[in-house]
Amino acid sequence: MSCKRTCPPLDAMALCEAVCAITSSVLLWIGAWDLIELLVPNTWPSKLLMVVLGTLGLFLTRTLYEDRSLACMGERGGEQQDVAMLEAAEPPSSAHGSASPSPTNGAAAPLPDSPVSSSRHSLRAERGDDGLPSLGPPATLCTDVADDPGRRRLYFDTPKLDRRRCGMALGALLMGLMVWVGIWDLVDELLVPALSNACSGTPQPGPMAVVHAPGCIGIKLLLLLLGAAGLWCTRGLYGSSSTRQPAQFQRVK
Repeated sequence: MSCKRTCPPLDAMALCEAVCAITSSVLLWIGAWDLIELLVPNTWPSKLLMVVLGTLGLFLTRTLYEDRSLACMGERGGEQQDVAMLEAAEPPSSAHGSASPSPTNGAAAPLPDSPVSSSRHSLRAERGDDGLPSLGPPATLCTDVADDPGRRRLYFDTPKLDRRRCGMALGALLMGLMVWVGIWDLVDELLVPALSNACSGTPQPGPMAVVHAPGCIGIKLLLLLLGAAGLWCTRGLYGSSSTRQPAQFQRVK
């Protein structure tokens, strides 16, 4: 498969914005991570309390998991929705409430803006002009669980094993981790020690680190603020219409 079909077009400004957002996220993590390591004692009760408080905070802010999960028809068996089934579900579109025959098979003509018609057009776009399935993921008719009380969320609903998709997903994950680790080590192990020796020592973790290592805590706070500012500039912190952060756990459709 050629890169022309799989690689996105190069956009220098989008590339710069993405790198800025990733770097800002790393700076925010470095600052917050190191501050926690400095201020919280390295004991079992302290670390367990961090996990409990963090999980509770994520739950209360509705960012622990997605609470509006999609239940997709045809996703369990991996089959694709059939166009004929979607056409059969479409309401009649004539002015007198009767079905208007189509020139081909006499079926009811779809409403232009109906959800089923949109799903049918999306499915045909996935299959291509010749009616054959495309190389992309199969289209499914999804409804929101919150909008349909009759549907229930499927837990641990593993997708069908696909070596190609699994390899691409793991490769993308590892490449992203490589970027994160590279930026992290550049900043935390090379740049900060080269600019200041305030963090050269290893103070005893705990609240008294504010007294014993104020310079190091100031550097970590500065990294945290720089990261937050970078995420704000790149709309990685919040947007104009939505202020909610993505959930920590999100299921891939």
